[in-house]
Amino acid sequence: MSLMGPTFAGAPVELGADMV
Repeated sequence: MSLMGPTFAGAPVELGADMV
């Protein structure tokens, strides 16, 4: 799970783990 909830593909792994 990411730190900021759903994020955009292409974002850093730690931020985009929810929706990559």
